[in-house]
Amino acid sequence: MNPTDLTLSAALPSLGTWPGIADGLSPNEPPAKVVLSYGLGVDSSALLLRWIHDPSCRDFELDDLAVVVAMVGSEWDQTISDVTEVILPVLAEHGIRFIQAGRGRSRAGNDGSGVVIFADSRTPHGLHAAGAYTLLTEMHSAATVPQTGGRRACSISSKGEVLDPVIAAITHGLPFRHAMGYEAAELSRARKDAKENTATRRGEYPLIEWGWTRETAQQYLRETTGREFRKSACTFCPFALSTQRGRDATFAEYAKNPDAAATALLMERTAISLNPRQGLIRGQRLSDHLRAAGLGAIVDRFEQALADEPHALYELRRGARPTKKNPAKTKPARSVRAIDVGSVEEMNAWLTGEPLQVKVGLDAYGEPVLAPTATVLGEDGIARAYVAERDRTGAHQLEHFFVVAPAHVQDKVTDAGFGAWWEMVTHTDMSLFTPPDLLATVSTRTESTPAGTGAARFDAPAVGFPDIDIDVATAGTAIGAS
Repeated sequence: MNPTDLTLSAALPSLGTWPGIADGLSPNEPPAKVVLSYGLGVDSSALLLRWIHDPSCRDFELDDLAVVVAMVGSEWDQTISDVTEVILPVLAEHGIRFIQAGRGRSRAGNDGSGVVIFADSRTPHGLHAAGAYTLLTEMHSAATVPQTGGRRACSISSKGEVLDPVIAAITHGLPFRHAMGYEAAELSRARKDAKENTATRRGEYPLIEWGWTRETAQQYLRETTGREFRKSACTFCPFALSTQRGRDATFAEYAKNPDAAATALLMERTAISLNPRQGLIRGQRLSDHLRAAGLGAIVDRFEQALADEPHALYELRRGARPTKKNPAKTKPARSVRAIDVGSVEEMNAWLTGEPLQVKVGLDAYGEPVLAPTATVLGEDGIARAYVAERDRTGAHQLEHFFVVAPAHVQDKVTDAGFGAWWEMVTHTDMSLFTPPDLLATVSTRTESTPAGTGAARFDAPAVGFPDIDIDVATAGTAIGAS
């Protein structure tokens, strides 16, 4: 594969317009009595096919069944092919209701707001695998990676919060049985899920009742379909990458599909740029593991393709803010915003030219007080211009820097009170988001600055980035300065 053949366009999905729950579900369907949350993978596929082919293993009619799936996006091509070519024809043959849903925004509401219905049919013929607001979209816009610690937040927001209102709508508030594809080794997951039972919802776990492990389910699929189904997962799933066995399997797929690797690398690069501790493999970098596994050529191709993508100069503020419930405890809080956008060369000119100085307030005479920055090349190869004395030391672990990264991160403050808190702990009156009508206050770069960079770009309506008060000192600095 030639490096120029690798593009990153598929890694940045666009949002479409889709019907919500109210106008997306078939209006004449009776209430579903049995609902299967279908994950597209080995376990739930085996469960579904056995239900269809072996009536003795179920105590309901297929007309009473609704199969629902949350389209997260970024599934492996094999999973899409297996479900499209094997499962959907069987559902259509038996007239089983199949509903595909997803997110239309970052969080779905309990009332179904923000949920889109891609299809509701008893004759399904295709998967809406691209989704709408996908997990990948969320990770890109937030400059982060899925986390493996604690609860599976990615599954909750991308699946649970999508399917709950859909199931409520198709069951019409009547009692229903909710089947989950947990295999015999996942008894703890079933026990946890059973705690969600209500007066109308009853969780059921057929594979556990049958004593089927994943190996049993896989063998059943081999005998029934002649195919080797794979476990459903995103192509960048950190859980799959967290074990050596999982990495070996994932890297083998990356070797056949470098675009999938590029998607994961783009997510990781953006996250690391704004937080060096955000490696995709439990804090370690996927790019390092790929090189160690002899797949450095994929990383090199990615780097070459990335150089042609739009980049932005971002300002990042982060600190440990006391929680509302218990001031003795803290939680990470941050703000991120784009300052300028353009080519990677134009954006790097901000960091490799004269040092940035940030206006942090006014002195007693009304003159601006400037905080200097020092541009440092991190061990990850990424240059960041750090504001002095905000280096993650002290009680609040303050961090304040500028960095160049791919231009798809959304301006965001994680907490509505972050601005006031930041001003209090830093003793500045610095505004986080200066209104656009104050663009005239932005200082320009010196004449030595390359054309096309600096404050002049803020006037471009297509960019729409907010203003920031930045001045440039006359003294130069080099990458690696302390």
